[in-house]
Amino acid sequence: MTAREEWRSYWPIVLACTAGMTMPVVAYVTLGLFLTPLSQEFGWSRTLITAGTGVVAALTIVVSPFVGAAIDKWGARKFIVFGLVLMGLSIASFSLANGSAVQWLALWSVYAVISLLLKFTAWMSIIVHAFEKGRSLALAIILCGPALGFALAPPLAQVLIDGYGWRTAYLTLGFGWMVPTWLLAFVFIRDVRPDRKKPPRIEQGAEA
Repeated sequence: MTAREEWRSYWPIVLACTAGMTMPVVAYVTLGLFLTPLSQEFGWSRTLITAGTGVVAALTIVVSPFVGAAIDKWGARKFIVFGLVLMGLSIASFSLANGSAVQWLALWSVYAVISLLLKFTAWMSIIVHAFEKGRSLALAIILCGPALGFALAPPLAQVLIDGYGWRTAYLTLGFGWMVPTWLLAFVFIRDVRPDRKKPPRIEQGAEA
């Protein structure tokens, strides 16, 4: 296939991957906006509120290689489709915070594990198997996904916090972001794997 033919066939995959890659950054990039309301309600320090980001980093270092191996074995689509649902639920679950530091860190630990299902490895696997001639451009476009999340999530979170409170903001960010990205992923993302041609068999006794 030419690059034009690849794009004609697989552009919805790029759209779905780009939208999906906005999801994992939502909780991370909006955390700063929740510092004030959480501090006021629970008396937490900024260190405690942001401690979850360290949990995410630590688990990413330890668990990422195992997730990559699992994607190779079972395919990226399963991780993406289930991961988006779990990610939406995880973000929404931050609204259940009750003032317990242990519970808060536990919520972030769950979020950290789920976010591993939606790391760049899964999305890149989909693109690499779908594109060959237009692969670099497709990868460059889906890499815009996190940037879109960084651009769109904070203003939306601020409006929700100011208008409806931080609990409703977490619920809306979780479910509101998950539904459209999940629909795009469920409809368009496939584990497209090109046929791998076996090398020609060399018959015994054939001349070199």
